[in-house]
Amino acid sequence: MRIWLISLLLIWPAHIAAGGAFPQSEGTAFLSTSGTYRWNTQGAQQEVGLYGTYGWKPRLTIGVDAYFTPGVSGHALMFLRLPLSRIRGTSHIAVEFGAGAAQDANGWAPMYRLSLSHGRGWPRGWYDLTASLERRSGEPALGWKLDGTLGWKGAARVQPMLEVGVGRTGWDTPERRVSAKLRIASRRGPVWVLGIERKRSGTETTGLSLALWRRF
Repeated sequence: MRIWLISLLLIWPAHIAAGGAFPQSEGTAFLSTSGTYRWNTQGAQQEVGLYGTYGWKPRLTIGVDAYFTPGVSGHALMFLRLPLSRIRGTSHIAVEFGAGAAQDANGWAPMYRLSLSHGRGWPRGWYDLTASLERRSGEPALGWKLDGTLGWKGAARVQPMLEVGVGRTGWDTPERRVSAKLRIASRRGPVWVLGIERKRSGTETTGLSLALWRRF
């Protein structure tokens, strides 16, 4: 992994998981930056990501989601998250509306995303399930994704997390992924996340990831 990728992770602040159904508290923010080194028998590539949320109102979270494979593809979206219901105090259902642009070999084009999420927390963990529809200008059909995250929490500084996802792109390419991660809390507040992922999207790849999470 190149030095510029590591440097990018170190100089940007970060956050703890605040995606899907869970609202961001009013006046607080969550920022995550990540880098992934992905490879298969055909070669290797690097990916960088940025995800942030801010609690603008008690029932309104705004955010940004960007992910790039330099020189290949990527997307950058702004989104609004609105709660639909809260069940028994610990379960949440929310809807997200996102708009921005996606990049491919033909350049940049408009992109839109609609997501519905359900999440729940309990003393020793949490989960989040998110179903999304994506429309990218120039693609013949809607793409869809179904993503699930299961995380453990407790007094230990190191906690495991599991992520799985399936979907289909607007070009009718099936996708699936599974990743195992470790969240490592630092003494000063930020959380480091180390992960390994197996993904299929046209070809099979393996990825090693490093992320930094922080709350403000």
